[in-house]
Amino acid sequence: MLADKKASLAKDYPARLVALLDRGTQCVARIRQSPDGFTMVVVKKGAIDTVGWDQDNEDVSKKEIASGDIERFWIVNSRRAFSCEGQPSYDQQPDYNAADDVNTSLAIKCDSGGC
Repeated sequence: MLADKKASLAKDYPARLVALLDRGTQCVARIRQSPDGFTMVVVKKGAIDTVGWDQDNEDVSKKEIASGDIERFWIVNSRRAFSCEGQPSYDQQPDYNAADDVNTSLAIKCDSGGC
């Protein structure tokens, strides 16, 4: 099931993003319910926006980091971890970044130091 989802996403997305599906706990619910694409969580001064990932959006966001217009962004398949097999809720897991509302172990972080 996971292999099928990854193969499907690999048709439209780079391998570095598809590899995000290998992070974290795997369960049937996560595989079935996670999005069929990727999102960018963009952290600006005092605000968080989300946009669909594509290479143009990533490139623009990197320029906005360099200019100081945004602080950072995260690339995610799902920004919050699934509570599989008795795990605590996403916001009770040790990798949860409450300020950005992202489970960091499931994401690629991009900031002034790169991605």
